[in-house]
Amino acid sequence: GQFEGTLRPDYIIPFKTEKKAAIEAFEADFKNAPFLPDEFKVKKKIEEMTGVYVPFWMFDCDCSAATTYGAQMVTSWSDSNYHYTKTDYYRLFRSGSVGFANIPVDGSKKADDAQAAADDIYDYNGYGYGENNDGILFYIADSEREYHFSVCGSGETIFNENGLKYLEKIVVPFLKEDNYYAAVKSYADHTEELLEMAAEGKPFNKRQHSMKYILCVVAGALLLPLILAYFMMHKKLCAMKTAVKEDNAANYMKPNSMNLDFSRDIFLYSTVTKTEKPKSDSGSHTSSSGRSHGGRGGSF
Repeated sequence: GQFEGTLRPDYIIPFKTEKKAAIEAFEADFKNAPFLPDEFKVKKKIEEMTGVYVPFWMFDCDCSAATTYGAQMVTSWSDSNYHYTKTDYYRLFRSGSVGFANIPVDGSKKADDAQAAADDIYDYNGYGYGENNDGILFYIADSEREYHFSVCGSGETIFNENGLKYLEKIVVPFLKEDNYYAAVKSYADHTEELLEMAAEGKPFNKRQHSMKYILCVVAGALLLPLILAYFMMHKKLCAMKTAVKEDNAANYMKPNSMNLDFSRDIFLYSTVTKTEKPKSDSGSHTSSSGRSHGGRGGSF
């Protein structure tokens, strides 16, 4: 089963609310909801309500590391004729340790890991252009056979949902054949095409007046009650105390666990460069009276 062998937990925390109380709370909460679909009112359907565990593994770890790197210290000064730059070169040694606690790892195989990985790679590597980090990233998880297009900033408009479906239709067949070169090449070629369309003020979009589109509009109108019910439920879910993954490793550090046990800086050598100051075309100089003069002379 799901809880055999190494997957078997030491303890299972019981649900705070029993099924009977949950059903009663559900019925009371949506008793006067005007747009609630009839399916939510059928007693048999309500009785099928079940609790769900969302598993997370919590890890603690202690890490140690040692590193060696080069460093430079630059100073500069000038006199009346030259600019000087002195560069001191050093070799730095550091080693230390740090502890981390309660690092959460999603234990569900159904988690959207490709999306999370693509977004994290995009964000933490500083990808994107401009203050809104505009751009698109194509992520391929070979072992999991998953892919994800991560768009950000104006990329969400340039590579809209229809545009991404267009890229999928072209790229995915190559991925299924393990032809990653062709997949990446076609991705590059067709993202350029979408960029050109957006530059002309016409982001990629299929015709919106087909029968398929009209049917989608009608279906959307019929689904309005479900959408309203979703937002009502979302509001209630937001009030729950939910664990949130931290973006910064420092938030998982054990207090006072960082120790720098070795630090040494070794001076290697210095270099000094001298650059002549540019002189004015007019031969600027100061006369005996203290005034500034320009001019040019020679012999004949």
